[in-house]
Amino acid sequence: MTKEKEALVTEIDKLHQQNAELSEKVGKQQDLLLQAREDADKDSELHQKEIEELCSEIKSLTVPTKYYDDEHFSDLLSGRSEKLWDWVETHFEDTEELAELGAVLPRGYPSTARHFRIWIKATVARFINNNIFGQAFYGIHARHAEQLGVLEKYVDASCSENTLQHWRLATVLALSKYAAAPETDARQMTLIPIVTDMEARFAKYSTTDQGTRMKELHDILFECVGIKRAVCVQKGQYRFQASSTGTEYDPSSMFSVGEDGEGNVGLSLWPALLKLSGDSGQWQAVLREEVYTMTPEMMSPVVQ
Repeated sequence: MTKEKEALVTEIDKLHQQNAELSEKVGKQQDLLLQAREDADKDSELHQKEIEELCSEIKSLTVPTKYYDDEHFSDLLSGRSEKLWDWVETHFEDTEELAELGAVLPRGYPSTARHFRIWIKATVARFINNNIFGQAFYGIHARHAEQLGVLEKYVDASCSENTLQHWRLATVLALSKYAAAPETDARQMTLIPIVTDMEARFAKYSTTDQGTRMKELHDILFECVGIKRAVCVQKGQYRFQASSTGTEYDPSSMFSVGEDGEGNVGLSLWPALLKLSGDSGQWQAVLREEVYTMTPEMMSPVVQ
């Protein structure tokens, strides 16, 4: 082979080698481009998923609150009052056991089984109102709830009604999350102490199963919490009211389970729900307070 042919062959081999290297480089570049496209698709899918999740979250926050009419709240609250009555009558049915309660009640309080049950219901209702219904917001210590109530007034005075409703909703949702969080003791502050307190006061006068008795009372309290939260996010201003002993009986905001409905309030058995009227500026009863009225004569001992 001549030198010219050898040089030509060598040159051809170089070209083949360069072509192979170029093909390999092109192949790698294509692989990189394909990988980049796949990564871009994955990033796009992830981005789209994040957008969809964000839109879903925004939508959940902007869904209008379900508003109830006053009749609905009246039915809910009166239903819980009746349920509490049933609880008392079921678990404090034994009149002999119940008679022992008379020894710790104020002198002059009627000493009949019916009046003892009225006393028990009034005691539970007072704790429910003080710890659940009567708080500006449920789920935090009373002093903080009171501060939120003051803040709500400023929001009401400086913002639109729509903004106020969103503020109420956001606050109630945040407090419900807070109350359910394992690191907080919000549940310990309210429901459980009420149940254990009532058990400590009245268990000795009952012959029913302790676990059943405590669970049923806890269920009633839990339902009251749901009503309180629903009331907090409604349009307009609402408040619960429980009268102290000796308050003058007012038939426009109360009804009595006493024998004749005369006299002053002896015991408050279930709080009233009042709503501020936009027309008159007066508080009007959505649900009248359930009370037991007593005349001076009725305060004398009564033997069944």
